[in-house]
Amino acid sequence: TLVILDDALNDLRNLKPPRDQQKIVDQWLAQLETLTDDLQEIRDKARANDLRGVQEVAEKAQDHNARANELGTTLGMSVCNTTN
Repeated sequence: TLVILDDALNDLRNLKPPRDQQKIVDQWLAQLETLTDDLQEIRDKARANDLRGVQEVAEKAQDHNARANELGTTLGMSVCNTTN
């Protein structure tokens, strides 16, 4: 998952958004990078058999994901930010 996310982030960083959306795009990419950090922390806590730590980081990651989805919606994205 981390490799796929890193590859996707690299591809996204190479895109050139419209100038008027650059600030929001930068915030969105930063939020996605935070999610990458969260996933690494979850992985490390899981490897250490720290279930409580995994749960704490997962809760934080959900908030980060929600923020990324808000920014994505602002940019006109609608597929990845829906819940069923």
